[in-house]
Amino acid sequence: MKGGTDSEDVRETGPQDREGPGINETTLASWVSRAVRAGKRTSKDRDKLITRLTAENAALEKENKELVMERHCSNTAWPCG
Repeated sequence: MKGGTDSEDVRETGPQDREGPGINETTLASWVSRAVRAGKRTSKDRDKLITRLTAENAALEKENKELVMERHCSNTAWPCG
């Protein structure tokens, strides 16, 4: 990659690079757009994003734990409490 920000490096990706992994043009354009917007975020925006993603992750972990317990209980002869 050439020097500069990550978003500049992404924009410099040529068609030959997209052909290898099979990334379609719409997906690549979306990634470039996100990279450009990410470069314009403030630290406050990043903090909000981290807080939101941390809460979302905790909720998903809780849901996963509950689903594992449900599956475990449905596979045992004894009722779970």
